Amino acid sequence: MRSYDQFQKNQTEVRARRQTEHLKDIVQDPSGTWSYEGGWMVCTLPQKDYRRVIGILWIQMILAAACLLVCGCVRSTGMEGCFYVLLPYASCILAVCFCIRHLIAVTEGKGWMKQYLYAKHMTSLGPCTVWGFISCLLCVTGRIGEAVITGGWTVAGTDNSIRGSVVFLLMEILSGIMFLTAYFVQKKLSWKPQEKKTD
Repeated sequence: MRSYDQFQKNQTEVRARRQTEHLKDIVQDPSGTWSYEGGWMVCTLPQKDYRRVIGILWIQMILAAACLLVCGCVRSTGMEGCFYVLLPYASCILAVCFCIRHLIAVTEGKGWMKQYLYAKHMTSLGPCTVWGFISCLLCVTGRIGEAVITGGWTVAGTDNSIRGSVVFLLMEILSGIMFLTAYFVQKKLSWKPQEKKTD
């Protein structure tokens, strides 16, 4: 028990150290001005190519978010309390939110990122797109499985639910495609370390 408690304590200290480690790179000069003196990461792509890749990523994430929003608005059997559809759908929503958060941080630097921000956001963007794709895949699988289990695509008493189910599936598939292609697009952003930021 003591060894486990020590392990938990060590893990807590490691997490706290990771969260504050970058603060050592923020120093104050004699005039009282604070500045970042740590390392940087710079994108090796030409600015034109960098902006094109970032633009494509934004389009993909906006389309993925829009598709998921439509999924939440249509009347579909899969959204009528089926946990094996609702849970992956909720996971898709979280994934696109995290992807957009990371993409905002990557876009703000215009090709430059502080090393701790690079480690936090750029290296997490790829895994988040994979997370979104897998969530969409599970959602589609769950929706088809639900139709197989219940023997149909409609909700009792609703004539238009077949259309809603088709729209739901198409939007989930399109969202999954956006996540998957975004994974390959973000890999085009190659980076190298740099000691100082230059204009």
